[in-house]
Amino acid sequence: MKVPHVKTDPRAGVNINEPITPVLNAFSVIGFWRDWRNSLVHKSGIVSSRFFDRNVKVWNDLQELFPTNIEFKAGERLPIDNLTFRAVTAVHSRAAKELRDILVKISNERRGHVNAPNKAWNYESGPMPPEMLPDRPPPILMEGDHQASFLWTTNKSFRDQKRKEFATHIGIGNTHR
Repeated sequence: MKVPHVKTDPRAGVNINEPITPVLNAFSVIGFWRDWRNSLVHKSGIVSSRFFDRNVKVWNDLQELFPTNIEFKAGERLPIDNLTFRAVTAVHSRAAKELRDILVKISNERRGHVNAPNKAWNYESGPMPPEMLPDRPPPILMEGDHQASFLWTTNKSFRDQKRKEFATHIGIGNTHR
């Protein structure tokens, strides 16, 4: 994975565009926090052997970046301190921004920003003036998208016809003509 788990290298204080270590990328760190959450919710926060084996490399690399005296051991409770929430949100924010940027790019700016389907605001010229913000978000599907999906969301007669076709196809309902 090429997406780093944070925007800034905590050791150097500079913005980064590549993972800090081979282990610490957005995908692996989000997986770690997902396992962490599941352990808290389903296993009373006890570090199982499986959780430990799957996540010890991520934990060790994170500890190199954010040294603490918190130990991570199988059979012990998950270490939780006041930085946990910030660490969880940092990686999710970074991954969400990366995915949004991909969506904006591949949709030719028709998706992924508040002005969609119009061109995105150029933030290099400063923040968007509040009066330019739309009253509501753009629809999920709009003219020019996948035609059948768009019609399904906007056209009742199209939905009714497709339901009849499906019912006929699977042999339910009144199929007599």
